[in-house]
Parts: sequence; structure tokens; C-alpha cells
Amino acid sequence: MAIYQPPPRFRVGQVVRYRKTGSHGVVIRVDSSYRGDETVPRLEQAVSDIVGGHWYQILLDGAYYGSYVSEYALDRLDATTPIQHPMLSQYFSGFENGLYSRWVN
Repeated sequence: MAIYQPPPRFRVGQVVRYRKTGSHGVVIRVDSSYRGDETVPRLEQAVSDIVGGHWYQILLDGAYYGSYVSEYALDRLDATTPIQHPMLSQYFSGFENGLYSRWVN
């Protein structure tokens, strides 16, 4: 019997806020289950597994790195200004109405 998993709350190109630190960034990948290594605290992994949440790879504003965060640790952020990250142009072509646009092949 398959376990129901609701659709992701966030999508690629959406700006989100990390509840724990207040930092924010843009979603570049959505995973339906944990796909990271052991660096994520086990409690966060366990809670996400119990509630069936998705995991998100995020480029953090003002940083040179990204983060891999569970859905329950994120909030939506209505962004009015673009984030600053050196890898942003590798994933997106622009920013409009609070969302990033993916490159079209």
C-alpha cells in the first residue's frame, strides 16, 4: 500500500525563509524524500519522515553556498527584491513578481 504524500508546498524559483535562522533564499531543487548525507541533524530527518515533507535545495541570500532543508523548517516569503548569490545565473534567467524564471532550453 502506497503512503500518500501531499504535493510540495514550495516550487523551484520560489523564495523561502528558514524558520530557525531567518535567512532566506531561492529553491533550486525539490526532493520527495531526504537525499542528503549525514550532515543534516537526525531529528530534522525524523520529523520530516513522520510528516512526509519534501526536502529543498536552496541558494542562500548573501552567501557563497546553499542549504538542504526540510519542508517543515521553511516558510513562504513574499520577496520584492532579488537575492544575491554567485550561482544564481546558473539556474535562473530573471526575477519578476517575486519568482525566479528558469532558463529555457
